[in-house]
Amino acid sequence: MTRAWLGLVLIAGVAQAQEGPASPIRKRTAYEDLQMFSQVLNQIRVNHPDSIDTHDLFMAAVRGMVHAADPHSYVLPATRLVPEKEAAMRAGKLYPVPIAFAFYGGSPVVVSVAPGSEAAKLDILPGDELVAVDSQPVQAESAEELDISLAGPKGSTTKLSLQRRRLDGSVVTVDRSAMRERAEETTAVPSAFMLHAQVGYIRLTTFANDKAADDLHAALGRLEGRGMTRLVLDLRDNGGGSVAEAARVAGEFLPAWAGRSGATRSVTRSWC
Repeated sequence: MTRAWLGLVLIAGVAQAQEGPASPIRKRTAYEDLQMFSQVLNQIRVNHPDSIDTHDLFMAAVRGMVHAADPHSYVLPATRLVPEKEAAMRAGKLYPVPIAFAFYGGSPVVVSVAPGSEAAKLDILPGDELVAVDSQPVQAESAEELDISLAGPKGSTTKLSLQRRRLDGSVVTVDRSAMRERAEETTAVPSAFMLHAQVGYIRLTTFANDKAADDLHAALGRLEGRGMTRLVLDLRDNGGGSVAEAARVAGEFLPAWAGRSGATRSVTRSWC
């Protein structure tokens, strides 16, 4: 069955290569692309040796489309969230686990732990991969979805199973019971560390803090002192804030004479 499926792929490739005149190359219309999408979907449904959920195929295509348009955007299916739980969390009735996660290669990885929180005492480290919650596999597909799924009553705990890679390359699984609490961040840079010998990582969570640029400047100095020549600046989940503070942050990387501008489809503004 596998060989038959591979044969189908090869035939489809040949057919694609032969269709249409060799030149000039005409830009395909949206209708033609949708028609091709429908044909491929139908071929998979009819000929694939395994039973495949059509919805999963559609969602994979949608995620690919959004990622191609903007690699920093993601799709959050409404059906995966519990509306009542999301609303309760937004209203402050549920408390989060004070650990920031980011998804790398589809897996949730610890980015930082809120300073001063109970979780900060648990030896949870940046780079730890979350593999299970309360002994169940992680179902979330984005950091926002994971935050909502982990939320619960104030002071309650949830068991996090984390995989950690040691210096010798081995992997160990550690279990930690993290308490749900709301920890206020006193710095705009809750996490700054070296990823590799010359690559640093800094997470900047807000521009609302009037010390955001100062916090960033201090973190850059510390990492440069450790040999950093390249930097990963993580702005995901940054809630925004003061344009003036954002311009000061940009000033850490841009020359003084460089203009800074922002735009939507209808408005363009510049800050110099």
